[in-house]
Amino acid sequence: MTGVRWPKLRLFLALIGILTGIIEYGLASHLAWLGIKPDFTLVLAVLAGLAFGPYDGAVAGFFAAVVPDLWGGRYLGVLPAVHLAVGFLAGLIERRVFKENIAVPLSAGILGTLTGNILALLLYRALGVPFPAFLPALSVMLRASLYNGLLAPFVYVVLIRLRTAVRAAGAPGAPGAGNG
Repeated sequence: MTGVRWPKLRLFLALIGILTGIIEYGLASHLAWLGIKPDFTLVLAVLAGLAFGPYDGAVAGFFAAVVPDLWGGRYLGVLPAVHLAVGFLAGLIERRVFKENIAVPLSAGILGTLTGNILALLLYRALGVPFPAFLPALSVMLRASLYNGLLAPFVYVVLIRLRTAVRAAGAPGAPGAGNG
């Protein structure tokens, strides 16, 4: 989805991102499963990229990660940078997949989470942050990826409905409105 974009969509995605960050900060610890908390902000970044394209995925990912980063981040900027990159990367495949297939958000949630965790690990390592041994960290990453992948289809349904509403509105520059 290249060309002129609908600025209201990006503003809306930024607000959804901030709201998702607030929800994650307050709710994720209550939804822990096998010691793994869901990463709603990363799921939003991946699926916004998949539903709307790379730039919108980057916007949603960045703003979603700002809230948890400000409240609990020791190294400010790492989470927003990772979420921005993952949202952008997910958006690069946006036109190449059949998005209505339930396997797409499921696999995108798994692969996007794994990619985001690996990017974060690399950035933290570059900053000199000590980490446990690789195999235990990989185990946590794989379980988190599976958990987020299972949550992804539910979030994706909401984003697809938003995309459909934007297209139906036919706003100039709106994704799918025939002009960009």
